[in-house]
Amino acid sequence: MTVDNLYSAVTGITGIRSVEFADGMSQAAATASVTCTAHTLTVGDVVDVAIGYVGNYRTVIKNGIVKSIAYRRPEHNYVVTIHDVLSLAVDYFIASDDPDNPLQFVGTSPSDAIDAILALATITDFVGSATTPTFIFGLADNPMKINLVSAWAAIEQINRITGYVTYADPETGTVYFAARKPYLVGGDVTDFELTTGPTGNIQNINYTQSDEHIRNRVVVYGYKDITKTLVGSSAYLPVGFYQTMVVAHEWIANQQAADNTATVNLTMFNRLTETLSITAKGDPNATARTIAEVTESFTGLSAEQFVVFATRHNVSKDGYSMDLTLVR
Repeated sequence: MTVDNLYSAVTGITGIRSVEFADGMSQAAATASVTCTAHTLTVGDVVDVAIGYVGNYRTVIKNGIVKSIAYRRPEHNYVVTIHDVLSLAVDYFIASDDPDNPLQFVGTSPSDAIDAILALATITDFVGSATTPTFIFGLADNPMKINLVSAWAAIEQINRITGYVTYADPETGTVYFAARKPYLVGGDVTDFELTTGPTGNIQNINYTQSDEHIRNRVVVYGYKDITKTLVGSSAYLPVGFYQTMVVAHEWIANQQAADNTATVNLTMFNRLTETLSITAKGDPNATARTIAEVTESFTGLSAEQFVVFATRHNVSKDGYSMDLTLVR
């Protein structure tokens, strides 16, 4: 599609009428819905999806999987649904041939455990990171056992315990296990800008500060009698008042792991929630986990950075727009 300098391309598809792309830090796989007049695809094919403008476009799903193809009358359109490679982990169900001998790990780092779990779902293009603080899963007398869950559900548990995230890079399809927090950290670099005014790209904006997600008390329950409770003060809650979250899993197999889990989650959640909901002119650089710099006079924001938590892009004959949820 090249309408008014717009650009979209999907492997095996011609006559594109629209592309809707969505990604978020709380969803397993990025998704795209492509409406077109012709294609050569079948379910299960591997495809790439790119959107943007002529001379300024970006791959937003690399090595994605075709999940469904629908034919619609009277429009005479096809609607092709595509998920990124992590959909394989969502769909792969771990079930041992012998329930008494499930998949298990001893003395294994989170990165190595995720690497092995992804491999079950045929995902081998993976780059992991060592966690800070250090976590080790599985003891000789208490292995980390995984059975009767999807590969993605097991990975989500590791993410929750460690505070790290697992995602597929939009442009390469490589799966990463990394320390991208849902707030700004030192060294974050702006990926794109959002501004108001005659030359700006913001159409609508809603800025909210809320105590909804503050958790200043973390309770961790691990294997057998392993526990840890950690509390912190909050300038946004009454003195002595605590909003509690619980992390409970038998994979937390020693006291150090419980202490680390409590520390990581208190750091992540004992903070005011600042959220920007923005509708803007489309920008292919605005994908989940990127950094936006926002300037908007009514809210008083001036070149201030936010993390892209969720995004939805729509490219069609009517133009290219996006809805963003930004946090910090």
